[in-house]
Amino acid sequence: KTIDSILFYFVIIFIGVTLFFPIFYTTMLSFMPKTDLSTFPLRLIPSRFVFDNYRDAFSFQPLSKYILNSFIIAMLSVAVNILVAFMAAYALVRTHIRGKNIFLVIILFMTLLPGITIIQPIYDMYKDLGLLDTYWGIALLAGLLDMPVSIWFLIALFKQVPIDYEDSARIDGANLFRILMNIYFPLLRSGIFSLSILVFINSWNQFLIAQILNMKESHRTVVVAITLYKNDFDINLGALAAAGVTTMLPILILVFLFQKRIIDNVLSGGVKG
Repeated sequence: KTIDSILFYFVIIFIGVTLFFPIFYTTMLSFMPKTDLSTFPLRLIPSRFVFDNYRDAFSFQPLSKYILNSFIIAMLSVAVNILVAFMAAYALVRTHIRGKNIFLVIILFMTLLPGITIIQPIYDMYKDLGLLDTYWGIALLAGLLDMPVSIWFLIALFKQVPIDYEDSARIDGANLFRILMNIYFPLLRSGIFSLSILVFINSWNQFLIAQILNMKESHRTVVVAITLYKNDFDINLGALAAAGVTTMLPILILVFLFQKRIIDNVLSGGVKG
């Protein structure tokens, strides 16, 4: 038992260090003066903390605008994802659809499908529809890629709500919209909030979609902008690290503020009692 406990804590510590060290070191690099960045091997801790790299990062590119672009796209992605997944999950749980089980298997299979496999046909379709180089184009695909997981998550939530609530509302003359908004949404609100945070984070971190489906500088996301601090001949390591920390900061704040709520909702089912 003692050996098992030691092994368990060793694995936990190893995973924690592996996940935390890149964030820690990137943060340290972002505060290093240029003299530290030119040494070999690189220092672990700056000889002194400076903000020059952040100034360079924001002067080299309009990061504030790119952060706003990422925020807009992530919010649109959440709206698309939650709206469609909410209605789809209700239909799959509460209605009698022929071939429903087959559809559920297809949704499960889609969670295993790499996004890169559908980029080419999506690009061609977007070109025909005029969705290239638009906020909506990136947000739609980002939201749809998370759709299978969102549908399965919401299916689990809908199944926890007794059908008696809906039956009583129908007897009182409530239509489907009122049933969804006045019964299911308040009961599932906590779980939907947690799901929205996860979808937001995934959309914020999307690189491939934002890179391929958008060529306009005005719609560039902050994740794509980070790659521009490096070229074939030079790399501004300090500015790159500062831009990376700036990009991570909103996500780290979200995780710090809502991690307990997200974990509790996932473990408890996300249904408000």
